[in-house]
Amino acid sequence: MNSKSRFLVPSLADVFFLCSFLILSLDGGKKLLNDAGTGFHIRTGQYIMAHMSVPRYDIFSHITPPLPWFAHEWLSAVIMASIHRVFGLIGVVLFFSFLISLTYFFLFKFVRATSNNIVFAALVVFLATVS
Repeated sequence: MNSKSRFLVPSLADVFFLCSFLILSLDGGKKLLNDAGTGFHIRTGQYIMAHMSVPRYDIFSHITPPLPWFAHEWLSAVIMASIHRVFGLIGVVLFFSFLISLTYFFLFKFVRATSNNIVFAALVVFLATVS
């Protein structure tokens, strides 16, 4: 098989990437948006971009006095807010579907390279995917 036709044939890693991306993104984001903190992260990112600072106190609680808060996920909140501003919630779902699928892709490549067993690598990625 020459290099041009080999480029057109997807590898097993490509199939894992494509299948996981399609499953995660086409189910309407049900699995990815099952976390109640998605909106919280988007609003935190919007606050950070508007004020150019990471909040040190809880900015969302209006009943209790401001409690100390360490925003250890501030960068992901800014990324989510930026994507949400341009593409909406669908963009957030597609972005994280892409990241998760890319993780499965690299996991397959890594296990395949270290074990040199394609069946074992496929099994590991399959188990990681369904868990």
